[in-house]
Amino acid sequence: MHFAEGKKQLSPTISVTEDDIATFKELHDLGIELSVQGIPNEKETDMMDLLAKA
Repeated sequence: MHFAEGKKQLSPTISVTEDDIATFKELHDLGIELSVQGIPNEKETDMMDLLAKA
């Protein structure tokens, strides 16, 4: 999810819009676990932790 004007950068590889944030929150509320992993050997990070810091 590339960076563009108007997006919030959560990590070096993840930038989100307000609509993205709302969608991730809806998925989380449905019990779906969301994680970020830039490359296969990188440790996963919980998406909701990144959103809480944004």
